Amino acid sequence: MTQDRFSSRRVCILSSLVIFLVTSGIQSQAVGALVIDLPDIAVLGSNVTATNGVYEVALNLTGADLASPPPVSSFNIDFLYNPIADGSSGLSFAAAQRATTSPLFGTNGFFGSFGTSTNVQAAGDVTPSSLPSFNGAGLLKVPFTIAAGNLGTTYHLNFGPLNEITYTNGSTVTSYPLTLIGGSILVTVPEAAAWKQFTAVVMLAGIGLAVVKVRRRVAVR
Repeated sequence: MTQDRFSSRRVCILSSLVIFLVTSGIQSQAVGALVIDLPDIAVLGSNVTATNGVYEVALNLTGADLASPPPVSSFNIDFLYNPIADGSSGLSFAAAQRATTSPLFGTNGFFGSFGTSTNVQAAGDVTPSSLPSFNGAGLLKVPFTIAAGNLGTTYHLNFGPLNEITYTNGSTVTSYPLTLIGGSILVTVPEAAAWKQFTAVVMLAGIGLAVVKVRRRVAVR
């Protein structure tokens, strides 16, 4: 009885929520949040030379937005790594650039970079026009450099306060709900596999030599 009562209550709550959204005139595309998921990437590091790479950020759609992509007029992106809180230094971002992999706005409109070497801030704008969004739409790319000697280091990337995606219709500006997911850059050790293989070969060779020596000693006796 208790479980049936709980299930009935949950159905009532969900039904009330749906009725509220419908009667409030909220469009389905505004209910689901657009997603900016910073990727987790790995780059080969070095103890001798700096490592260079490019970090790309895209817009992802989920739920109803996949079937009915909302129109977009502008975006602001703000993410950073904190050397003190992260406990790792050596990562440096260059100025952000317009995305070249499936860009949201193509080559249209304005794109600007306003960040620092540890804080990426950029904006794209086609206002007063708009373009339909799509899953995997590129927002920006940013070159980065990691100083030599940071093998095995993971740089954690978190969002700042200036992230926004908007749609402009006449004098009305709508800011879409956003889901923001942090990412990371891992500096891998390129020599690891080779060293493991080399160590295994040395160990096998050492065992072989030891066996030969034992056999020789037994033969001498």
